Amino acid sequence: MGHEALALFGALALLLSGCRAIRFEEEPAPAPARAIVQIAGSWNGTLEVEGQQIPGTLVLRQRDDRLEASFAAAELGGETAGSGEIGAEGSLRIELRYRTQCPGTVAMTGAILDDAARLAGSLTATDCTGRAAGAFSFTR
Repeated sequence: MGHEALALFGALALLLSGCRAIRFEEEPAPAPARAIVQIAGSWNGTLEVEGQQIPGTLVLRQRDDRLEASFAAAELGGETAGSGEIGAEGSLRIELRYRTQCPGTVAMTGAILDDAARLAGSLTATDCTGRAAGAFSFTR
């Protein structure tokens, strides 16, 4: 080999040995997207406020983890409307506004249960008479 070829070979060997020292970290895999439970549709059940049962139908419209909600019950003088969201690990929060002679809100906090066949939890109703605690339970 001539001196030029030897110099080129040496430079190439030096370059390749340097490349082995360079390490490229693998980019971490993106976190898996949280599976969002689908609960849109019509649910039958009750709101219970201070021992009084209010049967009705809860209708949920869903976009990702955001909810639009309505609850129809004769005791509330028709339909209430509101919004909510699905939280981590199947938690649920919905707030409904009703407009009776004494308008108010019902804030429901609970869980999506039994493979999304049941919604249940506690509630707080607030209106012109004050605050009252209770519970809710709905099934498909």
